[in-house]
Amino acid sequence: MHPTVIGLRRSVAAAASAVVLAVVASVTVLPGVGAAVTDPRPTTVDTTTGPPETWPDGVGEPREPGPRSDIREGEVMPLAATSITRDEIMARAHTWVAAAVSYSINRWRDGYRTDCSGFVSLAWNTGASYTTRTLDQVSHEITKDELLPGDALLWRRWDGDQVGHVRVFGGWLDAARSRYWVYEQTPPRATYNEYSWSQTQALYQPIRYDFVAHGPAPAQNLREFTTTGSSVAAATSPDGRVEAFTSDSSGVHHRWQTAPADGRPGGGGWSDWVHAGGPANARLAFFRAPDGRLEQFALTAGELSHRFQTDLDGAWSPWGVLGPGGSDLATAVASDGRIEVFVAHEGGIRHRWQTSPADGRPDGGGWSEWVDTGGPGGARLTVTLAPGGRLEQFATTSSGVRHRYQTDNAGNWSGWSDFGPGGSDLADTVNVDGRVEVFLDAADGVRSRWHTLAADGTPGGGTWSEWTVFRPAVI
Repeated sequence: MHPTVIGLRRSVAAAASAVVLAVVASVTVLPGVGAAVTDPRPTTVDTTTGPPETWPDGVGEPREPGPRSDIREGEVMPLAATSITRDEIMARAHTWVAAAVSYSINRWRDGYRTDCSGFVSLAWNTGASYTTRTLDQVSHEITKDELLPGDALLWRRWDGDQVGHVRVFGGWLDAARSRYWVYEQTPPRATYNEYSWSQTQALYQPIRYDFVAHGPAPAQNLREFTTTGSSVAAATSPDGRVEAFTSDSSGVHHRWQTAPADGRPGGGGWSDWVHAGGPANARLAFFRAPDGRLEQFALTAGELSHRFQTDLDGAWSPWGVLGPGGSDLATAVASDGRIEVFVAHEGGIRHRWQTSPADGRPDGGGWSEWVDTGGPGGARLTVTLAPGGRLEQFATTSSGVRHRYQTDNAGNWSGWSDFGPGGSDLADTVNVDGRVEVFLDAADGVRSRWHTLAADGTPGGGTWSEWTVFRPAVI
């Protein structure tokens, strides 16, 4: 899966977007920065040699006279050091990324040279533009395990002949610390990029600014929230509190906000993790019943397990087996409040639904038998509720995307039809005007396709655009 689309799954349309960010709009929130900004498209960087510091001039700001100066090799800058926090470092670096400042070794902006080492000097607020050969005057080497947001990665040839590039480290992208993200000034502009540690560990030395303030590091990714889990899902309780679930080798774990993050004193605090039992290493999904209670599903290759809140105070039923296992699942709530569950397996896609909403009425929440819908075996699934109250379902394998939809609100379905070339994952969402949009993780990046008019019964509604590359792959 491409690193730019980690978390592309159904979190696009669910409350899990509060925890996992997916590529679903023309703006994104970059890690470590709280505000939405225009997505600076990453450039391709040769991670085997590192970009040199001798690129042709770019279009930058002209050098302005002032106290800022170059610290070249053999020179020493006497510093009246002022400490800086890690949040401040990342915020300063982000200003050039948001402005797409062009790379140049001969141009200046905000008093700093607009090349890679000038960018790090800006982020650290050193007071002068150091080079990759002189940054050691204000920094010291650290290990991979010590890396925190605001540190830097200095590329060098180990024979000492040349030092070539430096990046601002932003954080790890996974719990295994195998991938990380950076801000860097590299041709043609300052940008956000993601890299594999295995590709770069022999070429980049982690370093730390000597005057970074001690204290807690800014939250960088899900590692700050949990150090365990192969699957994560989130839901919002009726009172506005976010509840998070993760699954690992010991089962399902649950954590929740103790008060809504609504600006009131104490809002947004989190409980400790609670072991909730259930199957190990499961794929998780959830939905809220019409009366506000959460219903949770956990899928393994062997079985689909299910539990539900017995009241609005957070008490849960025991886990029960809802059916055979599979490779992926998708859930949705029909227009009348009934939860519908779909499970992909090697032979196709199974479907089961509540025969009446779980809304507190007698016999509410009962389940139908499983129905085999056909569809591609071993697919990745997503399903969404269109504005007219009908469900639309999508399934992808490497050989193609398939699509079907409810033909009415009584639960009747169309057959499966071809929907385009395949990919490794997909997600969907409903735009504010009611048009369904589908995102596919494909070999050339993230593709999208959308309704040109909402499928709400109006003439021409529900027709589809062509596939468009939403965001190219990062190499």
